[in-house]
Amino acid sequence: MNWKSKLGESAAHFAAISGNLVALEVIKEQGGDLKMKSDTSNESPLDYSMKSAHVDVFKVSGYEDVITIR
Repeated sequence: MNWKSKLGESAAHFAAISGNLVALEVIKEQGGDLKMKSDTSNESPLDYSMKSAHVDVFKVSGYEDVITIR
């Protein structure tokens, strides 16, 4: 589950940037690391999701208390 692309991004990075909550749930259930940093940008999937305005990713990752949705 913690495979990385040539650019150092994991499956969780790709799922987070596209807002694919189903994929993130599967990755999390299979032991994927949602905090793993990209080799190129040194950002986690959570960082990617915030840049892409996919706030729901925080709910999947267990960080829902970090943000307030208004």
